[in-house]
Amino acid sequence: MGFLKNNKPLISVIFIIILFVIFCFDKGLFFGIDLLVIFSGITFFILNKLGHKNRNIYLLFLIVLVLRLCTTLFMHYADFQPFSGHNGDYSTYQKSAVEISQSFRQGIFSINDITLKYPDLYTAHYYPVIIGSLYALTMPEEIIGLLFNVWLVALAVIFAYLIILELGGTSKNAFIVGLIISLYPSYIFNTGLLLKDAIEICFTILGLLFLIKTIKKLTWLNFLVLYSAILCVTHFRFYIGYALIISFLISWFLISKISFKKRIIWGIIFVVLFGFIPEVAYNQGYYGINSVKTYLNKKTITFYRHTAYNPVANIPTIVNPVLNSTVSNEKKPISVVGLDSSFVVEHGPIGYVKSFLYTVFGPLPWQIKNLRQLFALFETLPWYILLLFIFDGIVISYKKKIKEVAVLLIFSFIVLIVVAIFDNNYGLILRIRIPAFISLLCIGSFGFNNQNILYNYLEKIYEKIFSNRRSRIYRFKHS
Repeated sequence: MGFLKNNKPLISVIFIIILFVIFCFDKGLFFGIDLLVIFSGITFFILNKLGHKNRNIYLLFLIVLVLRLCTTLFMHYADFQPFSGHNGDYSTYQKSAVEISQSFRQGIFSINDITLKYPDLYTAHYYPVIIGSLYALTMPEEIIGLLFNVWLVALAVIFAYLIILELGGTSKNAFIVGLIISLYPSYIFNTGLLLKDAIEICFTILGLLFLIKTIKKLTWLNFLVLYSAILCVTHFRFYIGYALIISFLISWFLISKISFKKRIIWGIIFVVLFGFIPEVAYNQGYYGINSVKTYLNKKTITFYRHTAYNPVANIPTIVNPVLNSTVSNEKKPISVVGLDSSFVVEHGPIGYVKSFLYTVFGPLPWQIKNLRQLFALFETLPWYILLLFIFDGIVISYKKKIKEVAVLLIFSFIVLIVVAIFDNNYGLILRIRIPAFISLLCIGSFGFNNQNILYNYLEKIYEKIFSNRRSRIYRFKHS
């Protein structure tokens, strides 16, 4: 530590030289790193002001930041996209973000006016607007948006760390779980592209954190952050937002730590207030009545389960009951990139049970169809081991009467049920179930104890990291 204090000028000079070299070769990367440093500095400042003095949380943030920076740079510059065939939402978001940034620089800030100028502008949600704002302040290079995603991931890991502490877990276990989340393959891949998942997942984990805080202690600040987080999640992925709302209302009436009378009174107020979120965030009416009518009917469910992800290269006509429109295939074949990751679903209760099991455990080894899909095993095989910790964590939290764990279980169960009903494509399932799996991993932190062989191995790594750090600090102090 003394070394760092005594050599700040030298370190600053080295950092400036590195930035200058990067600026000469890649201006987009230069601005992206600058923004990453600024956002990280703000994060450290806020954490310090909130009273987080344990250095574990700062070290975890930096480790995740470096890991995700390396994986994102690799994916971007090596053009590592084995699953999408360079066709995906990220190209649409990038194009719209560039158009938005150009309009902002010209003094056009109304989305309606920008849409008139660019009729193909993507306006279903504000992720391209956020990225476009960053481009307007810097330059319209995709790497800048990708490094913004890196910061969002590091922030989400910190929120997961705080969830574990809020539940009464140890900082050591929270640190280990944070590292596991940072190495989550689907999370790495989907946030290494310019997709909305990074911001949606970040707000989801923030929402879970303040959902637990509000259940434990009702304050207007806790509720305001919770409400805002759910509002943002609903905007970016409405059914995940609905899952948060349902999880809160169930948990509030069952396990909130206030008197029964106040619980009922406040519960009624919450029921009324949360009903406005779907309309404000997604224009779906009070309590999402429009989306409920659209999606929760036999015709729509059948379409998503049996038609939407059907891996057929040439389909003459597909009618989407959600959009109430027909997509014609008279001139060119419909893109089927990624549809070979779909699986056949059955009708009836048994079919839904199988879908749920596939959602939780899949893709199973025998469902792998080609070489590139083998990447999925890097996620599923470790997941089977981690499930043992999660089950152990559920048992331990029950014995210790940590009721707030129910919040995470309810949320995860709802999300996985929704995914199982509407999706039969592993590309989408692996992407959408990420917040549910992160939620379960927080519970799994209670299963990390000395009785587990894997935990003993992880603990050795943890101790090695911190013993090396302590020895360096000792040497610096006595140098």
